[in-house]
Amino acid sequence: MRTYLLRFTTKGIKNIDKLTPVDFYNNSISKGKTIDLDKKNLKGIFGINGAGKSAYILSIDIYNSITTKSDYLIQDKIKNKLDKLINKSTKELYMENIFAVSKDDDSKVSDILKHTIVITQTINEFNQRLYYINEKLEKLIGTTINSDYEEIYSVNKGQLTINNKYVDAIKYINEYSNRLDQSTLSSYSLNSLIKREQMNNVEKKSISIYLFSTYYNAITTKT
Repeated sequence: MRTYLLRFTTKGIKNIDKLTPVDFYNNSISKGKTIDLDKKNLKGIFGINGAGKSAYILSIDIYNSITTKSDYLIQDKIKNKLDKLINKSTKELYMENIFAVSKDDDSKVSDILKHTIVITQTINEFNQRLYYINEKLEKLIGTTINSDYEEIYSVNKGQLTINNKYVDAIKYINEYSNRLDQSTLSSYSLNSLIKREQMNNVEKKSISIYLFSTYYNAITTKT
């Protein structure tokens, strides 16, 4: 398997208070086409001091961590870090990753996925800052990455909803609902699945395939 970062959009980190997308590849790419790395759009990110370059890269790093580490959001050092990074006016960090998946080594696109994570900052009655996440994974059904997507699953306030076309939807809902207010589904479920080396036995109509693609994209995208 290979994955390719196509577009990453963020908002709510440091001084970035508006949706800020960066295209890493031609947005006309779609399922069935072949990735040509010579046609990459992005050559570098330039800007004056304070423009948000480091904030943007930090957002990708946070996305990668929370997608793969189930305990990321409960660590005190991470909470202290987020307290300094999350924009004081938005009080939430928005991260949207659109990436292509190639199941073989020929760079032919088998799927394009859009994974969205929102980390929200709240303050409890003891004046403590708490962090919760909402999450959504979608699959491109249109012709370009700007067109229509079909939802695979979503998590809202810990409640997991999965498209019922997937054969293991009920299993995931029963096992992981109300456990995902501070962890992503990929990090919470796949760490144990990978350790048991079960990915080779996953059915084609299983949500696990898309979770693994998301997890793999996060661990192979470097900042």
